[in-house]
Amino acid sequence: MRIFVLDPGLTGMTGHHFNVAKGFQREAARRGIDIRFYVNRAAEAAVLSELNARPVFQFGPYQVVSGDPLSGPIEDVIGVGLSFAESCKSLNEDGVRADDLVAVPTATQNEVHGCALWLHSMTKEARPFLAAAFSFENYMRTPDYRDFDMRIAPTYRFAAKKLAFVMPQDRLVVLGQSAVIASRLTELMCMPVHECPMPHDYASLAPRARAETFDDQDRTVVSVVGTSRPDKGFHLLPEIVARCAGRGGAHEFMIQVAPESALGLWGDWADEMRARSDVRLHIGAMDEAAYLDQIVRSDIVLLPYDPHRFAGQTSGIFAEAVALGRVVVVPSGTWMAQHLQRGAGAGVVFRDQAGVSIADALIEAERNLPDLSARAQARATAWRDAQCTARFFDVMLERLPTA
Repeated sequence: MRIFVLDPGLTGMTGHHFNVAKGFQREAARRGIDIRFYVNRAAEAAVLSELNARPVFQFGPYQVVSGDPLSGPIEDVIGVGLSFAESCKSLNEDGVRADDLVAVPTATQNEVHGCALWLHSMTKEARPFLAAAFSFENYMRTPDYRDFDMRIAPTYRFAAKKLAFVMPQDRLVVLGQSAVIASRLTELMCMPVHECPMPHDYASLAPRARAETFDDQDRTVVSVVGTSRPDKGFHLLPEIVARCAGRGGAHEFMIQVAPESALGLWGDWADEMRARSDVRLHIGAMDEAAYLDQIVRSDIVLLPYDPHRFAGQTSGIFAEAVALGRVVVVPSGTWMAQHLQRGAGAGVVFRDQAGVSIADALIEAERNLPDLSARAQARATAWRDAQCTARFFDVMLERLPTA
């Protein structure tokens, strides 16, 4: 068996997509499996060289191609699906066989429909095994999926029915990287969707000495990293910083601003945030080493996310923080909070995406920091063992017993 990995979102050498690909590459080598990668046409030359990948896909999984407010989702599932299917013909050129496995680690309904169209173009005897994993979903924006936009819901059912028509269940596995994703997609797509671990690669987490960032080492260092968006609570940071300072919290904040234009979300507070002695800003993207170093330098990693928008989504930042033994502050009712409740990592949960609620959680985390830090560090190894590429491979291959 060979594994053909399809990732239309893979373009650069940093971030979730490249991390997953490198993990797949290392794990396949460990198991003696030949693996091949097919990525976005915009992929950097270094990506193509590092993975020996073919750049074939026109659209990424996060792209909205049709802007029509009514028919856009169905136009995308059809149009992007057709483009994806056409790109998959590269696998035929490379000799894909019925005993091979095609894996789509960042699937959406568009890629599922594309796989169905591509497989339908092949004879039944020539079709390979297929594994599609959902790590995020553009409909999971509220705790109850019935509330989501009914323009989008039918596209999942449509894609799943197309796929079920061409693939028998013993040659197909659909995975969801959270219990919420798995259960909701099972009902929505009318096919079994199994919960799986994150395919996260921790090879880069070499032992790192604790590096103090600030002159005042008695202060609690709080880190905020990742893309700066309102759904990730970036706009609330000035209020959070001010509330913590006003209540005597000895915090120092390290905040990534990416892209730089996100400073506009702070409005009149931007200049004050730049000038504060208890805030350090990193403007723009970080390479992997700088990103991991910032987490290591932190006492607390803050994820001030909207609990409704992230009800079913996973978080690579949370995974890295827990794997590095850092205390976390996260929203309730999310995949992150559920793992804390299950005994993974250590941290504090806030209920509402509001400055006062998040600041309260940070103050509580600081107050209990010695105990929380000890628990976080003690549980880091177990997390790395459970939420990793090796376990993802186990779940994926166990669900395809004939592969």
